[in-house]
Amino acid sequence: VQSFQLEVTGGSEAVAQNFSTTLYTGTGSTQTITNDIDLAGDGGLVWIKDRTNSNSHALFDTERGALKLLNTNNTNVEFDYGSSFNLTYNSNGFGVGGGSWVGASGNNYVSWTFKKATKFFDVVTYTGDGTTDGSKAISHSLGTTVGSIIIKGLSNTFDWRVWHRNDGSSPQILFLNQTYNAQNDGTVLNVTDTNFSVAHNAANQSGV
Repeated sequence: VQSFQLEVTGGSEAVAQNFSTTLYTGTGSTQTITNDIDLAGDGGLVWIKDRTNSNSHALFDTERGALKLLNTNNTNVEFDYGSSFNLTYNSNGFGVGGGSWVGASGNNYVSWTFKKATKFFDVVTYTGDGTTDGSKAISHSLGTTVGSIIIKGLSNTFDWRVWHRNDGSSPQILFLNQTYNAQNDGTVLNVTDTNFSVAHNAANQSGV
C-alpha cells in the first residue's frame, strides 16, 4: 500500500518514559540497544544517525515495519532493505545489525526513540486521494493540542513538510530536508486533538 509517513508530537509529563537519546558503537553484527522504550508493545519510531561517517539519517517505525526506512536529509522514496539492517522492535528498545547506516564495526551512532503515547507522539500512514480542498482528514491518537506535524510521501520525492502550531494563523510550512524559508502552501489545515486535514498535492497525492 502506498502511503504517507506522519509524525505528530504534543506535550508529556513523563518524557523520559516515552523518548530516549542513546549513543552506541557499532559491532558489525547484530546487537541490542537498550533504552527502556517498549516499541514491541506500544509502537513508535527509531531515528539513527552515523556520527563517524557521512551516512544518511535512517528512520524506521512500527507502522511501516522493520524492513523499510526513510532519510530526512533527502527526498528519496521509502527504501526496502529487507533484512540487511536486521532492525527489531523490542520491549526495552531495539536491535540493529551490522549495516553501515546503523551498526558498522567501530562507528559511533546516535539514536532517538519516540514511543507512541497519548499527549506525546503518534505515527500513522494514510493513502492520498488527490483532493486539494482540505477535505482529506487524517486521524491521530494524541488526544491533546498538537505541537508539530511532519509529513513525507513514501513513494514520491516531494520535500519533507513540517507544520508547527506557533507558526501563526497562516498555515505556514517548513522543509525538514531544505534551508528554505517558511511558505504558506496550505499543506496542513484544521488541526484538532483527534485529526487534521491535508490539502497540498505533496501531502495528498492520489494513490500515494
